[in-house]
Amino acid sequence: MPYKSKQNSEVLKNKDEFNTHFDFKALFKKMGGNDIFISEILALGKKDLTENYPLLQEAFVNKDIENVEVIVHRLRGTASAIGFNLLYDYLTLFENDIKSNVFDNQKFDNIKNEVDYLHSNILV
Repeated sequence: MPYKSKQNSEVLKNKDEFNTHFDFKALFKKMGGNDIFISEILALGKKDLTENYPLLQEAFVNKDIENVEVIVHRLRGTASAIGFNLLYDYLTLFENDIKSNVFDNQKFDNIKNEVDYLHSNILV
């Protein structure tokens, strides 16, 4: 994970871009600065995205509205709890469309791209 404790003083390379995708300060505050808790919640977030995103893809392709709604809602909760702000925003917009029976490929691509970004840059 890119997150390093004070004892291991690696600095985030592009803090502004990083903060657009992940509100580390908010997570740090929620976890009381506890490095172990932060690492554990990031591991849980990675597990949740890894398990549920493929299910979302399948449900979206099959236009299975019920499952799409359930999975998007679950992923929104994960994104909110961890501070994945951009993913949370994309999921919210997508969820609103799904509730209106609209399957927007561009909004789904935004989610996919953000999940890929998080896996490549934060949940490594």
